[in-house]
Amino acid sequence: MAEVTLLRRSGRRLVPLDRRLLVLAGLLIGAAAGFISWGLPWSDGVPSAYILQLRATKLAGLICVGTAIGLATVLFQTLSNNRILDAFDHGI
Repeated sequence: MAEVTLLRRSGRRLVPLDRRLLVLAGLLIGAAAGFISWGLPWSDGVPSAYILQLRATKLAGLICVGTAIGLATVLFQTLSNNRILDAFDHGI
């Protein structure tokens, strides 16, 4: 049975996409779907569209804040030339 390999471009070469990235993307999508649909009343007569709009707006804000914090952390580590948050990779 042939294995399907997802590829990403690295310069002129195509290299396999890291499986950890795919797992994290799947977890993010699952968590977002769970956040949106948790406790949502699916019966008629309930303003579900209003609730979904509020939750989607909140989710978009949470994703933006998380992305900004991650970017700021990477920039800080790069500019200070200090990989203190990567200490667990080096056995420290």
